[in-house]
Amino acid sequence: MMKFVVLALFVAGAYGCGLPTFPPVVTRVVGGEDVRPNSWPWQISLQYNRQGEWRHTCGGTLISDQWVLTAAHCISSGKEYRVAMGKHNLIETEGGAVFMGTANIIVHEKWNPFFIRNDIALIKLENAVPFSDTIMAACLPAAGSILPNNEPCYVTGWGRLYTGGPIADILQQALLPVVDHATCTKPDWWGSQVKDTMVCAGGDGVVSGCNGDSGGPLNCRSADGAWGVHGIVSFGSGLSCNFPKKPTVFTQVSSYVDWISSVILAINDTSRENVPVFSTGAVMGTSYHQPHAAASVSQHLFDFLQVSHNIWLKLHKVMKWLVIFAFVVATACGCGLPTFPPVLSRVVAGDDARPHSWPWQVSLQSDSSGRWMHVCGGSLISSHWVLTAAHCINDRYNYRVELGKHSLAASDEGSIALSAAEVITHEDYNILLSRNDIALIKLPSPVTFSDTIMSACLPDPGVTLPHGSPCYVTGWGRLSTDGPLADVLQQVLLPVVGHDICSQPDWWSVLATDKMVCAGGDGITAGCNGDSGGPLSCQNPDGSWDVHGVVSFGSGQGCNVIQKPTVFTRVSSYINWINTVMTNH
Repeated sequence: MMKFVVLALFVAGAYGCGLPTFPPVVTRVVGGEDVRPNSWPWQISLQYNRQGEWRHTCGGTLISDQWVLTAAHCISSGKEYRVAMGKHNLIETEGGAVFMGTANIIVHEKWNPFFIRNDIALIKLENAVPFSDTIMAACLPAAGSILPNNEPCYVTGWGRLYTGGPIADILQQALLPVVDHATCTKPDWWGSQVKDTMVCAGGDGVVSGCNGDSGGPLNCRSADGAWGVHGIVSFGSGLSCNFPKKPTVFTQVSSYVDWISSVILAINDTSRENVPVFSTGAVMGTSYHQPHAAASVSQHLFDFLQVSHNIWLKLHKVMKWLVIFAFVVATACGCGLPTFPPVLSRVVAGDDARPHSWPWQVSLQSDSSGRWMHVCGGSLISSHWVLTAAHCINDRYNYRVELGKHSLAASDEGSIALSAAEVITHEDYNILLSRNDIALIKLPSPVTFSDTIMSACLPDPGVTLPHGSPCYVTGWGRLSTDGPLADVLQQVLLPVVGHDICSQPDWWSVLATDKMVCAGGDGITAGCNGDSGGPLSCQNPDGSWDVHGVVSFGSGQGCNVIQKPTVFTRVSSYINWINTVMTNH
């Protein structure tokens, strides 16, 4: 049984709904990113004619070969519209793209711009568009279906990359987990402004829809792998595009499936009774409005701005620590969100890392007889600073830091080698007991963040990871006890061992203090010589990565002795120290 009546109106062929030829590369990383070209083939750009030039104003969703779903607030009377389909980059000529005028535009008869109710519209194309690898329809959800809280959905569009910023050239995608109605209607969220015909997503203060995304889809994947359009971008906070507890609000498509079906059937049957049909150029609708109930905090997410020389700021995790933010060069890259996400598995065994998937990993090298040798790892935590272990530092040597490396033996494009301008070891470092095994290295000049070089995030002070948390140690350390150093960056899954276990007599006992974190200890995998100073990277619920540990010590009997997990300096215990050093240097 088909889930949606409207699907009966689709052109039969090799292309079903919601199953792109080029599936989107989706991750649990919460951050905007360029999409894989044509991986959201139902995404359209709604454009209007201004003095002979077509300008992007809103998004929309192709739901059949002749019908587009968008927001009512995107439609203004007196404007001429066209629909661009099969587009990836708005400013380039692309094969497979189709531009088509509109035959009819139907705004919901109960559209209320004052309270933003029934913010939905349908556009009939002047001709049926042939489906292809680059142009395809999305599915519609079952009538009345409700998405569960935290359902991972994706908003796509060419909207502004940040509040007041430019419109994107390249189509963007961002993971926006669904916020259930009970939460979204709380007084400190959207309150009574949100109705049960709407769906909320995001609200973490990090990523959201923004101006120019309006009318575009909230894409959610069903169990069979097909993508459905569950929401239409409607409104967000007027304070900014990513204001905490003000998630992007979407028109809930499942509440309007019957309306969509009746409109399409009526128009296709050329029976226009009781259906508000308006020809292009005399479209009923509205231009910019703010809702009366929240005039100070909400705005429609559309904009009539020219597309030119645009960059989409990767919507990034807000820096938790002001001092770190102050030292970071403002770029399109935030902390802890690699452009090339690591390929993770629950297999507890070391393997080659995906190139540049840990872009904060550095190689600390010393000058030995005129030759630079890898001695330790480290973590880039801002554009100017590297975090490593105190035991890696010896006053007799000169040091440099290599960033953006994958293979130590090869010349990696995008890698940088910088000398150490300052090296600061913790003033209470105790080499005998490995206490306060932490150091900071200041680079001589700020490094430019890129796809291959990026900073890790730092955890909140005092945070303790729960037992069993899946974290990853990375480095070019020895592949086995007394074995050779790795040429290619390695990653190993090391589950966290709770302090109460790690400090037991047959584990590390009193050597493991509460300023350390243990991970591993299964006798199979561990950090090893050469990994010292490197990060224990743990992923947050929002998808970003924090460096929770600095590799400190392991068993002298071997790199992978049972009940002798790798011991890390607990970064959350040293946030104030890091803060102070970076401020004073």
